[in-house]
Amino acid sequence: MADAMLITLKDNEIISYTLPGKLQSYMAAGKPILGAINGETQFVINESGCGLCCEAEDYKGLGRIIIEFIKNNDKRKMASNSIDYYKNNYTKEKFLTNLEKVLKDMGEKDHV
Repeated sequence: MADAMLITLKDNEIISYTLPGKLQSYMAAGKPILGAINGETQFVINESGCGLCCEAEDYKGLGRIIIEFIKNNDKRKMASNSIDYYKNNYTKEKFLTNLEKVLKDMGEKDHV
């Protein structure tokens, strides 16, 4: 019943390379995402157009994007972008297709 979902992580270079599992869960639920996060997760949120982000541990920035979200008239578009991105990138079928391609490519390189 939430209007948006929240993702926060520490400002840490190693952590910024990860995608928290909850990102995919939020997208699968078709929810806009507000993130105080760096790295790959911020990239995915921005690329998909499914929400708003600020830098990790930036509480003032988080307040700003919450206010921006409240005033935003594109909440439905963000929600739609969220589920669309999930379907195009994170479904089981997509994962298996990509895994199969990677394994085939690896096998071809070994035989060259």
